[in-house]
Formats: sequence, structure tokens, C-alpha cells
Amino acid sequence: MFLAITWAQKIYLLTMQAILAIRVYALFNRSKKVLIFLVIFYCLQTIASNDANTTTQVLDADSSIRLSSQIATILSFAVNTVSDTVLLFFALWAFVRHSLEARTLHGGWSVNVLVKTLVADHLLYFVWYVFCRH
Repeated sequence: MFLAITWAQKIYLLTMQAILAIRVYALFNRSKKVLIFLVIFYCLQTIASNDANTTTQVLDADSSIRLSSQIATILSFAVNTVSDTVLLFFALWAFVRHSLEARTLHGGWSVNVLVKTLVADHLLYFVWYVFCRH
């Protein structure tokens, strides 16, 4: 049962991060450079998360090495937090870039509603992940 819950959480988090990465890719007008960076970053994060999860499963079988299991869990949380932070900075950078482009085109500060919604959702997910997930 514990193993199923662990994998369900892992799949949920990786799916959410993939959705956020696709949104960042869209915010950068489907830039190939951004896509390559996001794909490589996502693969590295998935590998690191799975390694930490596998280590946790193996070490849970031996109760004498409980500390290593906790370190693996902390490592997994740190990798996911860094990944979410990078995606958040990309989204904020796209927001600032779109705001500056709108300012030069329209002579005032205006932001596309879709860009504002994508960045707001991204920020909400980041706050939820960092402060509400334990």
C-alpha cells in the first residue's frame, strides 16, 4: 500500500511539472533552445527523483538504516524544489518580457490575460508545493 501511494505521488508530481514545463515552453513562443533545456532538465529531475525513491524503498527494508532513507527523501524534495524554482523563474522571466513588449507596443503597461493566468497558476502551484507539501 505504501509503495502504491509513493508511486502515485511521484507520478502526480512529475505530471504537474511536465504540464508546467509545457506552459513555459508556450510562453517562450515554442523556442527550440528552451525546449531542449526543459527536456534535459526534466529527464535529469526524473532520474534523480527515481533514484531517491528507489533508495528509499531499498533502505526501508532494513530498519537499521532509517537515516539514509530520510536523506533520500530530503534529496528528492530538494531536487523537485529546485526544478520548480527554475520553472518559476522561467515563467516570471516570460511575464516580464511580455510586459516590456506590451509597454513598447502600446505605450503603457498592459499584459496579455493568458500570460497573466499562466504565470499566476505557476506561482500558485509553486507556493502549494513548497509550503503545503510535507
